[in-house]
Amino acid sequence: MNQVLAADLERLLSQLTPTERTVLIEPYLLGGTASVATKRRQLLYEVAAERLRQDREWGGPAHDDELAPIDWHNVISKHLQRAMLRWAEGKPAEYRRLLINVAALCVAAVEAI
Repeated sequence: MNQVLAADLERLLSQLTPTERTVLIEPYLLGGTASVATKRRQLLYEVAAERLRQDREWGGPAHDDELAPIDWHNVISKHLQRAMLRWAEGKPAEYRRLLINVAALCVAAVEAI
C-alpha cells in the first residue's frame, strides 16, 4: 500500500479514543491467529485507502452528504453487480478490487448518515 495512504490511516486511527479503538478496531485487527490479524489489518488499510481515494475524486463529505439513502443503495448495488460480473468472467483479482471499492462505498454511506 502507498506509504502516504498508510500514514493518513495511522493518523486517523490515532484520533480514536482508547475505548473507540478497543471497541471498533482491535477486535478486527487482533481476532484469530497472527495471520488472520495481518490479513484483517491489510484489508482495513485497503478499504481506508480506497475511501481516501474516493474522497479525493468526489469531494468528500460535501458530495456524500448530498446523497439520499436510495442513492447510496443504487451506487453500491451497481458496483456490486459489476464485481459479480468479474467473478463470473473468471477474474478474481478484479472481483476483489471491486469488493474493496464496495466496502469503501458502504463506509461512505454510513459516514453520510
